[in-house]
Amino acid sequence: SAVGIMIEGDASDSEEEDVPEETKADTFGAPDPAAGGAGGAGKLTRGILDAERNAAANKAQADKPQEKKGTGIRMGRIKKAGASGASYSQVDIDKLRGYIQKLCQSTNPLGKCMDYVLEDIEAMKGELSAWQADYRRRVQDLEVEREATRDEIVPLERDLKQADQRIEEQVGKINSVKA
Repeated sequence: SAVGIMIEGDASDSEEEDVPEETKADTFGAPDPAAGGAGGAGKLTRGILDAERNAAANKAQADKPQEKKGTGIRMGRIKKAGASGASYSQVDIDKLRGYIQKLCQSTNPLGKCMDYVLEDIEAMKGELSAWQADYRRRVQDLEVEREATRDEIVPLERDLKQADQRIEEQVGKINSVKA
């Protein structure tokens, strides 16, 4: 049968499967370490590529005994009786694990940004509260100044009325003298 497919009633019960070479994890644009892609790369990149090579070699060595012993977790889909179904092979699980790891690595910065957004919102709320308190204080100061201005204007308005009355009296005296 084909790699990664289990057919109901298959006589071979062995757990040993050949893992195709093309199922290695994608590296998303990283140079192929097997092709000597670290030519002009820096020390950090060379170190990462060496670690990947070592991990791949260790994985290959670790997979061989597991396949012979038949240990490990195998996940599969169970179909109704009479229908042939596909099961998930160890290769599919490894790919899925790699994809989940890449997804987590991509979403962690987003989570950190969301934390910073919440902190920024809290800071903006605090700043808004400060500005609103300043506004209320300024409105109170304005009311105090308006009262002080009214209090200062009252005696001046009284003096103005008295002056207007004196002017009218003087105009009346002038008119009576002319007549």
